[in-house]
Amino acid sequence: ENIAAGKIPLPPFLGIRSIVRLDIGFNDMVSTSSEAPEAILEALKRNSSLTYLDMQRTCIGGWRRAFAIGRGLALNRTLTEVNLSYNWIGAGNNLVIITEYANAIKTSKTLRRMYMAHNVLGAKHSLILVEAALESRSLELLDLQHNSIEIEGVVNIANIMEEQGRAIVERKCTCHDDDHCVEAHENPCTVVSTGNPPSERRLVVLLCGNVSLPDLVAWHARAINDRDTTSGNLPTCVKRRKVDRSLPYPYILHDYFAKKKLPTPAYMQLQTHGVNSYCRIILNEWLTDLSEAFLLPDEALFKAVHYSDVYLSSVNVLRTKYQLVGAVALMIANNNFFSKLGMTDRTVQSPNNALLPRDIVYYSDDSYTQEEVMALEASMLQHLDFDLEHHSPLCYLSQYCSAFTIDDLAASVALEICRSSTKEYMMLRLHPSLVAACCLYLALKHVQIPWPAVLAEYTGYNEKFLSGCSEHFRFCKNKEIKCKSVLQSRNSSSSGKSFTVNL
Repeated sequence: ENIAAGKIPLPPFLGIRSIVRLDIGFNDMVSTSSEAPEAILEALKRNSSLTYLDMQRTCIGGWRRAFAIGRGLALNRTLTEVNLSYNWIGAGNNLVIITEYANAIKTSKTLRRMYMAHNVLGAKHSLILVEAALESRSLELLDLQHNSIEIEGVVNIANIMEEQGRAIVERKCTCHDDDHCVEAHENPCTVVSTGNPPSERRLVVLLCGNVSLPDLVAWHARAINDRDTTSGNLPTCVKRRKVDRSLPYPYILHDYFAKKKLPTPAYMQLQTHGVNSYCRIILNEWLTDLSEAFLLPDEALFKAVHYSDVYLSSVNVLRTKYQLVGAVALMIANNNFFSKLGMTDRTVQSPNNALLPRDIVYYSDDSYTQEEVMALEASMLQHLDFDLEHHSPLCYLSQYCSAFTIDDLAASVALEICRSSTKEYMMLRLHPSLVAACCLYLALKHVQIPWPAVLAEYTGYNEKFLSGCSEHFRFCKNKEIKCKSVLQSRNSSSSGKSFTVNL
């Protein structure tokens, strides 16, 4: 409570020489501190023992403080890993601040990992950080996930890396050949940037979650209209010379997605207070309605379902508290898409479409109190190990659509099947990458397009394997599915084009 109230300032912590790892993530310690930003800068500069600093989702509190932290990192000589995710550092489009962080990356001789996800950096600022990373002598990992980088920006980043002699290489996938894919397996689409020759330092850049499925469909549509394609489907402007498989733009990923915590497929057996798979269907339908009411992004819904499943895999909850679990999961998932960095020091923004505890109380008909909401939020974050990154089926679906030209109808059907799969308890037996591949396979099958070889190679799943796994999607067969056009949703049209299909 003292930390949250700002009674314990940050600089003294940074001045303690016995502290080697400092994790102050998920609180307002920095934004509520009465200390001047210059004090934080000096503390970071003078510290000679700290090697790990986690300040994700700390509501830094203003551009002066963000600048001071960046300058302090540049002057520090011991830090090897820094996490500044979920702080929306780029929301103010302040080039001076981004330059300070780029300078810290470039000049540091010890910094190995820099996490800058969910900071609304955009293509311009992200490219500055990538260029700094390429000049760095020590950096091995730069996390730029979910930073609103357009397709052209991702392509430019890849081209810059190629010009600097960093080739994009692909690792072998591990696709299961058995009839069922129960356990999570290695991400079949992992690519990393390595030095050339191999003896040089390896640099991994994470760019997931920057390009949405509607943006991809629009990208392909423009390429087709311009008749600028390679092999009938890929834009020539992004044809890669050093990649075994040409992609419209490269997703640069890392193996750690394979190590992420996934829910236990049979966790309902652990629930002894009346919670069952039917309750899960009702809960996820309610979460879908709530996300539509708040105009939340699709990714927030997928993450909310994942968070609740992971939480219930280890916690036995009462049936009366089950709705609260889903609501809190949606609140956590959604609020990470919005800025908590105020325009001035000691102010924190609260976006109009952010889901707050009072909203949970209202939409649950006062079944819970705000105190219960916040208590469960703390409990859920602990069970998630404060790790909010999740590569959902929607992320994989967007990734797969980057490898093959897909029209609006097929993309809309695949997305709707993917949404419907969140309600099915049996889908937990399948890895998110396989769920996405099956959704795309069924959508292409509906428009009478056979599973192309490029997707079989890119995903690691051949047509025979997907045909067998698609039996898990019996819930959508021989049923009429109504889906909105993904291109219309890209333009935020509430009454746009829609499709009605029968699978």
